[in-house]
Amino acid sequence: MVLGPERFRGVFSILPSPATQDAYSPLAKDTVNRDALRTLVNNLIEAGVHGIITTGSMGEAHTLLWEEHKVLIDTVVDAVNGRVPVIIGTWAPNTRESIMKTRYARDAGADGVMNGPPHYIEPTVENTIQYYRDLADACPEMAIMIYHNPSVFRITIPVERYEEIMKIPNVVAVKETLYDLPRMMLEAWLCKGRISFMCHSSLLYPCMMFGFTGAWDPTWVNCGPEPVLKLYKACEERDWEKAKKISEDFIKLDLVQRKALGNYSFSQYQVNWEHLLLNAAGYVQTGPARRPFAHVPEAVRKAAETVAEEYKKIRSKYKE
Repeated sequence: MVLGPERFRGVFSILPSPATQDAYSPLAKDTVNRDALRTLVNNLIEAGVHGIITTGSMGEAHTLLWEEHKVLIDTVVDAVNGRVPVIIGTWAPNTRESIMKTRYARDAGADGVMNGPPHYIEPTVENTIQYYRDLADACPEMAIMIYHNPSVFRITIPVERYEEIMKIPNVVAVKETLYDLPRMMLEAWLCKGRISFMCHSSLLYPCMMFGFTGAWDPTWVNCGPEPVLKLYKACEERDWEKAKKISEDFIKLDLVQRKALGNYSFSQYQVNWEHLLLNAAGYVQTGPARRPFAHVPEAVRKAAETVAEEYKKIRSKYKE
């Protein structure tokens, strides 16, 4: 059975793709650290994470060979072993390849896919909607989470066009990367009960007030999930005062990160940052960044260490 929108609730971790020590080499061919991946998945689920997502931007869909992607899919599905929903990132530069990857995820035992439209040529709204129709028709057994990331996929889906998207039976969730609260309020209201919208964990407090069902998180959950899980629980229980206090810790953390990075562009060093920060936090060891992300300023390395230390303080506060 296809996962319904009701299953997209809680905190979904977007996994990193832990790398072997030789992954920095442009000639490396088998760079998925299976043991680190299994350990991370098991620790997250035992801690209470509600779902697992792979291969988004921070999960490095763009740095893995397809053979490595298959290893990652198989390892994650096996490690989860049905305990929580598994959603596999299957973006590709064309519809046929996306269908091929989605069918592989289906056959491996995944519950659904997270997918953004091909964007080498800037997509139109009409072709974007048709893309999801084609993917859904080809893979009717798979739940589809729209990866709505306009900065990457070069398309902002107009809210009113979700009236058409809701007619696609197995499109049941949206990973919303925007921070546009008025728009997000409208999305949640328009699609309530038919499509679940999930925000970044930093927005759980305001977004769950008006209908979002949970959060995705590629960073803080993988640095130790307890603070984000406590935040979700407070929101789920409508303990808004507690949720506000936890959110304030994340707001302060964001300020620390901004000051630490200074003038360095997060988007340019996003992959390096993820490896550096997660390794410094110590909850998982992700190994080195894969090519082409070979060079990173020392200031960015130090910034990651500073932010990791600050997060450790927050985690210790909510660990019990």
